[in-house]
Amino acid sequence: MRGENNIMGIFKKYTKKITILVLLIAIILASLAVKVVNLNYNSPFNDEAIYVVVGKLGVFEKDWETLVPFEWMAGVPYFYPSISAFAYELGGIEASRFLNVVFFALTAFLVYKIAYLLSEGKDKVKEKAGCLAAAIFAGSSVGYYVSRLATYDMPSFFFFALSLYFFILAEQARRLPGRKYILSAIFLVVAFFFKYIIALYVPILLAFSFFVQKTSYRKRATLVYFALPLVMAFFVFGITQFKSLGIYISVQTELEIKSPLVDMLVFVVNQIGLILPFWVVGSYWFYKKEKLRVWAFFTFFSFIIILFHVLNQRLHTLDKHILLAIGGLAVSAGIGVSNMIKHKVHDRILLLGIGVFWVLSFVVSLKYNSAWVNAYSVMDFVGKNSHSEDVVLSEIGAITQLDLYEKVNPLRVFTFDWIYYDEHEGEEALVNGVSDGYFNTIILETQEDGKSDFNSAYHELIVENREFNRIYSNIYSDDHFEVYRRNY
Repeated sequence: MRGENNIMGIFKKYTKKITILVLLIAIILASLAVKVVNLNYNSPFNDEAIYVVVGKLGVFEKDWETLVPFEWMAGVPYFYPSISAFAYELGGIEASRFLNVVFFALTAFLVYKIAYLLSEGKDKVKEKAGCLAAAIFAGSSVGYYVSRLATYDMPSFFFFALSLYFFILAEQARRLPGRKYILSAIFLVVAFFFKYIIALYVPILLAFSFFVQKTSYRKRATLVYFALPLVMAFFVFGITQFKSLGIYISVQTELEIKSPLVDMLVFVVNQIGLILPFWVVGSYWFYKKEKLRVWAFFTFFSFIIILFHVLNQRLHTLDKHILLAIGGLAVSAGIGVSNMIKHKVHDRILLLGIGVFWVLSFVVSLKYNSAWVNAYSVMDFVGKNSHSEDVVLSEIGAITQLDLYEKVNPLRVFTFDWIYYDEHEGEEALVNGVSDGYFNTIILETQEDGKSDFNSAYHELIVENREFNRIYSNIYSDDHFEVYRRNY
């Protein structure tokens, strides 16, 4: 009888383990199923296109210099552009986007593992914390948006989550944490190389060790395994890329793309509003259990990225970086809420809440499929009317460079950001090039909504040029674009 009870206990234990595993797999697969549908939902976004072009030029043409990517990319050009270019060669923009959907699914799994490690109590509570955190992260509308973009954000966030996972393992290890610290440092450097913004979190990880885990002085000495690889990597990077990094920082600080504070706050509320109820309930548990130190860390971790962008008025990058905040809020909510669940009725209420959250988030996310103007029609026309010797000027430059890549050398396709003519560049090259009929084709975007002041100014320089209407004729026009061809 006693043996039978032991067998039944073991059976129930493993049944619960399998149930949790099935639930986690279901969460990730459901998230994947939603995201892989219609990955060709829109023409490439400007950032998506330029990363593929940089990668194709670098990997297949051995040209990493002409487009000077080290001076304007927010990550090392050898990393994401290379893998995006390989994916594009295999299956076009859908393949590049699919790669990031996979990175998102892996990140959702790491969110589960991180919440599991940081939660307290029995395995049942820890598993619920992980599943809830993964469900919130995987179901978020921002996750839908960022995972379906072929940009370096998603792989960077994945490697950062992997770094955080090994860092927590090292902090909780009773012996030999050095290897885990080294792995954490390596993955953090990789995340940084994908996207520089990750450097913002280095001091936060150290704060976690000193103020949250309250690691012993003896064990803190092992942090050298984490700090030393970071210092070495950042030192070598700083020395080898000092000039390019200086230009990049200068360009970013001089950008005139500033968003009003009200617009930024409205955006933040819209993105995290559906998650806040879970976070508030979870925060109550931290308060009730007097774990305010842990709660403060998670809150700071979540909102530091938002604060950074609000202070710099950078809405055009916060729209993707806010996924880092959602990851932190998801872990915090998962831990707090799971520890408050005491009865099966609470489980049902939670499942209902997650279901409503997923449905509402999906409805919100549908707007992202048309977040920018679809350029497939105009590029199809331009492709059919272009020749290999053409010189093209395009207001939607990177998209044109990518679409015409096999027909027109991308270095003969100029953008408003990158234009050279007769030993001049920028505005002077633009005006003289149009006046002299240097460009065979000019593509303009007629829609003013969302257009930067810089693009609007260059657009006006073209259409108000007295030689423009004499030299060029309109050969294509729709609601968003106009194409002009040189008359001779």
